[in-house]
Amino acid sequence: MKKIAILTFHRALNYGANLQAFALQEIVGTKFEAYILDYRCPAIENFYFKKKSLKDIIKSIVFPRLTKQLRIHKHKFIEFRNMYRLSNVYTPSNIENANLEMDGFIAGSDQIWNPRITDFDYNYFLQFAEKRKRYTYAVSLGKAKITDWDKNKIDILLNDLNNISLREKTSVEMIKSFNSELCAYAVLDPVFLLTKNQWIEKLNLNHTKAQKKYIFVYIVAPHTYAIEKAKAIAKQNSLEICYIDALRYKNSMITNINNAGPIEFLNYLFNAELIITTSFHALAFSLIFNKPFLYELSKEKINANSRLLDLTDIFGIENYQITNVTSEYTNKYDWREINLKIDDMRAKSISLLFDSLKRV
Repeated sequence: MKKIAILTFHRALNYGANLQAFALQEIVGTKFEAYILDYRCPAIENFYFKKKSLKDIIKSIVFPRLTKQLRIHKHKFIEFRNMYRLSNVYTPSNIENANLEMDGFIAGSDQIWNPRITDFDYNYFLQFAEKRKRYTYAVSLGKAKITDWDKNKIDILLNDLNNISLREKTSVEMIKSFNSELCAYAVLDPVFLLTKNQWIEKLNLNHTKAQKKYIFVYIVAPHTYAIEKAKAIAKQNSLEICYIDALRYKNSMITNINNAGPIEFLNYLFNAELIITTSFHALAFSLIFNKPFLYELSKEKINANSRLLDLTDIFGIENYQITNVTSEYTNKYDWREINLKIDDMRAKSISLLFDSLKRV
């Protein structure tokens, strides 16, 4: 069986990054010997695993309980990596050796083409791989533009890819605007490639009997109304609020959860009465699990709203955007229509993925 390695942000301490990596490996693994390329990007390593500064040490002394919770949180992410099938370890100095181990490479998903995250690491365009081995799936640029990279170098690297598969329609338009001769297409984020039942079975998710019903809040981008909206709905419906990764927010109505790993994150979402978020992946899993949701877009001038906007446009859920605190919330979702769209796009995305890999 041919060996294919997925190059993504598998070491990021980020729920979406880990869960999409897991999902893509599961799908690719149905037809290939699938691996996660254990690549150590210096920028990613420095961001998540840098040595503690004096300021960090002082914080750990002043806030010992929070420090312990964050240490548990980090350990759970490390444990989750046991669910990956990892390749040998590679760094920028030896990554070309991966060609000896693998028959093909998939760059994707996540914001691997965002130079602000990778510090202009061109390996995420698979420059190290033999040309015949270069493939992509659901790549994202996030807040970046393709022209943020060296234009001449990127033009060559894009032309050398065997396919250009992107997560956002806006990214497809950007690539085509950059070079009209390039063929690029949009596909679903990998988390949608697994069905609701597959997620439940593979990660052993379960319905828990919480002492009190709750709203699940997950914020990754600056918000304006999301927290106040959650508080208003919670008060009106006698619900609690579980706030994941709330390192700084303090309120008597809110339970901060600082130590959840990827599986616990999904379990909290899976058992919630309502999800309120600024996160693409929290919204994606709300759709997959058919959980009521509200989302808010960032008001920042430079933002990553495109990924949320594309998702809401595909599924026709624009009415669930939070634009103020006072508007009435009604739990009316056309889950039948949403599920039909997910099933249709899942089938098309998987078909495009494996059609592109026929040449491996």
